[in-house]
Amino acid sequence: MTTQTVFPVGGVAGAWRGDLRETSRFGALKARLEHRWATYQTYRATLDELRMLSDRELDDIGVNRWDIRRIAREAAEQAHPAQA
Repeated sequence: MTTQTVFPVGGVAGAWRGDLRETSRFGALKARLEHRWATYQTYRATLDELRMLSDRELDDIGVNRWDIRRIAREAAEQAHPAQA
């Protein structure tokens, strides 16, 4: 069960009239932004770690330098699957 916060419409004047609105769209926006931020952080961490490796180390694990961005993107998408 989820709870939704209800804020007055129109500031204090709206609260006096008793006008209320649901903020479920704000909650959805916040959840999407948090998801994208977590995905981006995973992408950057993977990208930074792979970029620190030498060409020899990358060759040892079977990765070409031009594949690093794709691998980082795939790792981030796998760690944080798209929300429905």
